[in-house]
Amino acid sequence: MNSKNVIRVPGRRLLPTMGPVLRYGLLALGLVILAAGGWGLWKWRSLYAGMPSLPETAELWSAKREPAIEFIDRKGVTLDVRGPRYGHMVA
Repeated sequence: MNSKNVIRVPGRRLLPTMGPVLRYGLLALGLVILAAGGWGLWKWRSLYAGMPSLPETAELWSAKREPAIEFIDRKGVTLDVRGPRYGHMVA
């Protein structure tokens, strides 16, 4: 066979200097990371899929609540509350 007529096809050059143990180890690590990412996405979707959306801020403030008065002293200690007691405003 004449060497002029031979076509040389280059081999796989993906990390050619690595040994097979390191190459397969990196492949296994990549597959584990991919599987863990898929599992995390599945758990995220299953936990938050059925959760209702939050109402708008304006809707929360327009809730029909009876008015109340809270009496506090100079130090900020509550003395008394007249009317229904609701939670304090959270900023």
